[in-house]
Order: sequence, then C-alpha cells, then structure tokens
Amino acid sequence: MGVVNTSKSEESERSKKELCVGVIGCGMLAQMTHLPHLKELPSVRLKWVCDINPETLEKVKNTYQAEQATQDYHEVLNDSEVDAIVLATIQDLRKPVIEAAVRMGKAVYCEKPMAGTLKEMEEIQQIVEPSGIVFTVGHNRRSSPAMAYARQVFQKQWTSPVPCPWRFDRNSSGRSRWPEEDQAYMVIRINDDMLSWKPWALGDDIMTTGPMLFEMTHFTDLACWFLKKQPVRVTTTGHLRINQTVVIEYEDGSMVNILMTGVGTFGYPKELYEIFCNGSAVIMDGFIEVRTAGIEGVPARTDFSTLRDLTPAQDFGGGIRDFYAKRRWAQERAVALNDPMECLRLEPLLDKGHKLHLVHFLDAVRGIGENPCTCGESVLATRIAFAAIESLKSGKTVSCHF
Repeated sequence: MGVVNTSKSEESERSKKELCVGVIGCGMLAQMTHLPHLKELPSVRLKWVCDINPETLEKVKNTYQAEQATQDYHEVLNDSEVDAIVLATIQDLRKPVIEAAVRMGKAVYCEKPMAGTLKEMEEIQQIVEPSGIVFTVGHNRRSSPAMAYARQVFQKQWTSPVPCPWRFDRNSSGRSRWPEEDQAYMVIRINDDMLSWKPWALGDDIMTTGPMLFEMTHFTDLACWFLKKQPVRVTTTGHLRINQTVVIEYEDGSMVNILMTGVGTFGYPKELYEIFCNGSAVIMDGFIEVRTAGIEGVPARTDFSTLRDLTPAQDFGGGIRDFYAKRRWAQERAVALNDPMECLRLEPLLDKGHKLHLVHFLDAVRGIGENPCTCGESVLATRIAFAAIESLKSGKTVSCHF
C-alpha cells in the first residue's frame, strides 16, 4: 500500500514571484475556497475584493485582509498592479468581466460553467482564445492529487499496458486483436442528497438546464480529460432535476457512463470513479483512496491525505475505511448536538483540488507551468453537458459533431 501526503511546500511557494490578484464575486464559493487559499499562499498579494453586496464586501475585506474593496470590477481591472483575477460571480455576469479583462491583458481564473448558454460560451471562447492571456476554468477535480494519480496510472496502462501474469486467457491466440480490446470503459457515480442543495438550484425557474449544467460539467470534463478522445454521441435517461444516467461514446468506441442521483446520503462518499482497460481496473474512491487491479508493479491501494481532520486521533485502518469511521463519529456528534451542520464542520475535508488548481493557474501566469484547464477544454465539457440535456428532453441520442 502507498501513502501520499498532498500538502504543498510553503518554502516552494515563497520562492516564487509574487503576483497581485483581485477576486471578483465574493459569494459562498469564493469564501469557502478561493479567498482562504489565496490568503494562505505567501507568493500572492490579495489587493482587491469586488462584490455587489456591500455587507459581503466588508466581511471578506476584513476576514481575508484584502488591501482594497470595490463594487465596480472596472476598478480592479484598471489597476496596473493586478496580474490576475479570480472570477466567481454567477455565470450570467461573467462575459462582460472577461471582455474587460482581455482588453486589459489580465489573466483570468473563471469558475465553471463560463456561461449559461451555448451562444454566450462560444462568444467568450472567441474573445479569449485569440487574446493570448492565461485563462483557466475551475474544473478543480483535475488537480486533486488522488484524481491526477488515478489518471496517470490509467493512461500508462491504456497506452503501454503491462501484461498481467495471472490473467485468464483462453481466446486471444490465433486471432487478430479486436477493436473493442483497445477501448476503455469508465463509470462515474455521483451520490448526492438533494435536501442539502439551496432551493434555487432545484427550482422550476432554472429547469431549462437544471443541475445538469452547473454540476454535470465537472464530470463531462473529467471524462474527456481521462480519455483524451473526441466524443461522438451522448444518450441520457432520467430526470432534469435529479437522477440522470448519461452515456458518452467516443471516437474509438470507448464509453463513459455518468450516474448522478440526488436521493442518496452524505453517510456514503459522494464520488466514485472506475476505469477499465487492457484487463485492468483503476478506482478512485472519494478522493482519499486509489485502488488498482491487474496492473503489475502498481500498489493495490494508495491513500491520500485530507486537508483537515478534526476527529480524535485514532487509527481506523487508513483510506476509505478510515474516512467512513471518522464521518460516523462526526454524524454522532451532530446528533448529540442536534445540529446537522456540525457533521460537515467536523468530518475530514477532502482534497478535491481547489487549492492546487489555483496554484497551477498562478504558475501558468508566471510562465512556469501548464494551464490546468483551458477555455477550449471547458467549452468541450459544457457542450457535452448541453448535448446530455438535449438528449434527456428529446428522448434521443444526440450527435457530438462540435
């Protein structure tokens, strides 16, 4: 068994060129991820926070010790010291900010989805790509250490397979290799509890797309990121509000099956990824454990550290079993205190890549790393999500000739 500690070296961060950053849109997402992460990075100067809500603005300026606060994003973009912005407004407000950022030559970290319609998303792409600015979209799961490791193991086994000595083979001799044997099959299972969502996220007024746009794009992005192939068809069954099954077929015949439910429980890990190819399996379980089978020379299990653990110091065996036990402890505490939120405050905090995705973006701005998710990659993921929505509404398979 392998164990991976995913903490970032502060000394490494201190050695980097300081960047001046502004955050535009300081709602819950920014307060839970971007603002605290920027504050923790010694190589970042948080000069501006910007939000239309004056109470929110005062709160985040004081909490995260930003140098200046404004309700006008033009002030942030007109500041010659600002190297980059983090754009975390609601999706309908992003295009004019992006247009202004491009004009001023500012790097942009944009939350996903970039826009609420295909037309506006394509307009943003046409603005961004010729500009040459670093433009990163917040598909943060790509930067989760467990996810990145699972993809690395899978890609190596898919492109340069290591034969499994105990694989039972009674039909491969005397024939050519079948095309299906070179394909990959991936299952992404999302277990969520709809009662935990804010009312607007499931309301009738957004049911033209529902959560399939702002949530599904995480998983359509990961499907393409793992396989690195062009999608050709999408078929969806289920319901727009919750409970969908999406099948994505790729140019080589590989398939990804995304199952999303909103009638699940926080008592079980939200995300499970299973990838199969060349007589092998790679399983990423809850961002805390990666298991493999049929791959010689790779640990059967590799554990990944959490970002925060407030549970008593106990050894429950590590990995996903450890997480189950600690989550149960947090749930029991929540019941004892009659406060369900206590469970979320106390359970181990999983590393879904938010901080590292931001770090990779800032490194790309410095010119010392690759962009972790480009505009074009995000556009592809969003187009697949829209195709899945169309398939669900029409009851037909939708071609993906984008």
